[in-house]
Amino acid sequence: MLGNPLTITKEYKCSIKELWNAITNPEALKDWYFDLKGFELVQGNEFEFYAGKYLHHCEIKEIFLYHKLTYSWTYPMYEGDSQVTFIINPINDDQTTQLELVHEGIASFPQDDSNFSRASFEAGWEELLELMLRQYVEVK
Repeated sequence: MLGNPLTITKEYKCSIKELWNAITNPEALKDWYFDLKGFELVQGNEFEFYAGKYLHHCEIKEIFLYHKLTYSWTYPMYEGDSQVTFIINPINDDQTTQLELVHEGIASFPQDDSNFSRASFEAGWEELLELMLRQYVEVK
C-alpha cells in the first residue's frame, strides 16, 4: 500500500470480548463509530457508511476471532485504496485490553483534498478511539 501506515495504539479498561463486540457488532458500532449498512462479520462481506459527505465502501478481508479484523476502505467517488486493521491483545489481566489500529494506503487518496491528508486521518481516528470508543467500553 502507498505511504507509511498510520498506527495508533490504545489501552482500554475492558475485556477482550467487550472490545471485540465494540468493533464487530453493528448495534455497538452505531453507538461509537458509524452506522455500517450491510455489515456482517463474514469474510468477503461488503458494507458502506457515510462519514460527513464521504461515502465509504469496505470489504472484510480477514477475521481472527477476538484478535484481528481487517477490511478494505475506499471511496467510490475518489481514487485510492486503503486497508484498516484492528488488532486486539490482552494486557496482564482480564480487564485491560490493547487495541492497535493500522490504516494503510491513505497516501493513495487525492492529496489535494485536505480531508484525505494524513493529519485528517490521524485526528479522525484519535477522536474515534480516544473519545468515542473509550466512552463506549469504559463508561457503560
